Amino acid sequence: MGRFSSWAQGRAAEAPKEEPVKAAPQKQLFVVDNLQLRSKSNGIRYRCSPDLGDKHSKVALFGSRIQGTPYGGCWIQVGSRFLPTHIGGAEVLRPIEEGSTEGIAVEAPSKDVKEQDKLLGQMLFGRADTDAGYIDQRQQEKSPARTLIRPETSMTDTPLLPVGDGAVYEVLYERVAIRSAASTTSTTLEIKQKGEDLELFEWDSTRKWRRCAADARATTVGWVLLDHPEFGPLVRPKGAPLCARPLEPLCAAAAEGQLGELKRFLGEGHDPCACDAGGMSALALAALADARDCAVHLIEAGAVTTTAAGDAAIRNAGSDNVRALIQALLGHMVEDDTTLQAALADLTLDARLAADRILEQLDEAEARCAADGVSGQTVLKCRK
Repeated sequence: MGRFSSWAQGRAAEAPKEEPVKAAPQKQLFVVDNLQLRSKSNGIRYRCSPDLGDKHSKVALFGSRIQGTPYGGCWIQVGSRFLPTHIGGAEVLRPIEEGSTEGIAVEAPSKDVKEQDKLLGQMLFGRADTDAGYIDQRQQEKSPARTLIRPETSMTDTPLLPVGDGAVYEVLYERVAIRSAASTTSTTLEIKQKGEDLELFEWDSTRKWRRCAADARATTVGWVLLDHPEFGPLVRPKGAPLCARPLEPLCAAAAEGQLGELKRFLGEGHDPCACDAGGMSALALAALADARDCAVHLIEAGAVTTTAAGDAAIRNAGSDNVRALIQALLGHMVEDDTTLQAALADLTLDARLAADRILEQLDEAEARCAADGVSGQTVLKCRK
């Protein structure tokens, strides 16, 4: 062998070896298995991110067959969502061979569902030119970076919200996002379509968002934006006349009978004489909704400053009981004392104490009017 050949072989031996290119993870088939977990539920909740607490409302049913890509060693990514391979040490996703007929094949998602999942993934990880409280593909400006805020989630499948006690709203915009926090940069938990119903609860400090369930059983809680500055109302009370301007929180609380929120707003200095877009006062709305406790607190806060305001509340009363209650608290003659006593007995303790204070003030005002020899004056004027 010549000198050049020996030199070339030596250089070849010294040359660094190229690292083999790692193949991208391939999709695999799995059966959603309950053999080890022995759960009483019908399946496993998908996750919005590889975090057990970041639950999605969609469920992978036990016995179904899913296809996904391994992610991080203990997760399987299915579209934009994730499933854990184990829960509490129990295997819940059992790998099966390609072509296996084990498990029930889940119907492939439709084009619309795939597009929705794509949008959801884009919104979650900040790859879309979309806003966060709503979804609009016409918007061209890049959205801010998404903040993966862990949602409030029940670890025992116990509802976190009193389902049935909230206010039913309807989605008006094409698509509206439920988020993990009252922020347009927080994690998307669910997407609601136009026409779907939402049950809303308390308001956030900005009065632009309201708390709601992100799943059917209210085990995950999120927030929904009520209005967008450019596109207008996103959700509104179901069955109510459309109101284009932002809702007045005190009026909404009165109309919905949300006593805790109403007391909070009054304590923060909201005007008790506030009216909604249709011109109805908060007291009239409470009367219409038969929200007696709300009516009492509004009257004590000074919601009636004119005779017309009081008459409007009485005229709009949703029941004989609330009508008799408002009449009595405004110093009007009540024909049926039995109805009034029934209304008083039905009040919460806090509202009953407030009603007693108002009635005492009326008695004192009436006594002053009599002592001053004032005739033809209403008790409302004597109280001033």
